[in-house]
Amino acid sequence: MDKSQVQKLSGAIAEVFPDLPVAVLNSVVDTLKALGAETTDDLQYITEGDLLPVLKPIQARRLVVTWAQNSK
Repeated sequence: MDKSQVQKLSGAIAEVFPDLPVAVLNSVVDTLKALGAETTDDLQYITEGDLLPVLKPIQARRLVVTWAQNSK
């Protein structure tokens, strides 16, 4: 994954959580990369359970719902 795609993934997370600590943001991006997400289009396939190792349940739900709505 190239640097611009990482920045786009980071931006998609920051849109929902603008005050998320950088360390947590980086952990979420690393998790997404480990799951195989390569572009922001792949975010529609992420589930809440995928994010629970790095986010609280409500945070994970908010991201998944936002990404699902954006993919429509």
